[in-house]
Amino acid sequence: MIIGDERWDAVRQLPFRWTEALIGKLRPLDFPLLDGPTLIVYSDYSGDTRGSRFETISLLVIDSARAALWDAMRSEARLLFLMDGRRMGF
Repeated sequence: MIIGDERWDAVRQLPFRWTEALIGKLRPLDFPLLDGPTLIVYSDYSGDTRGSRFETISLLVIDSARAALWDAMRSEARLLFLMDGRRMGF
């Protein structure tokens, strides 16, 4: 079982210079440990239309054992923040 800061150690071994900065931004957020039997990974892309000023890539990693909780929170966020017709991939 991985505890506390040990879960970020593997990220430091990636060959990209920006990973240390990313770890520094993510560590204080105290993400939940994803230790279920199956992980689900979703991706969404936007900004490829002619008028878009930015391109974005979103990744969502879900522990399958906790997917029901995430789905309830996702539905609540959509009701709260997307009342004006905007769309959200997840």
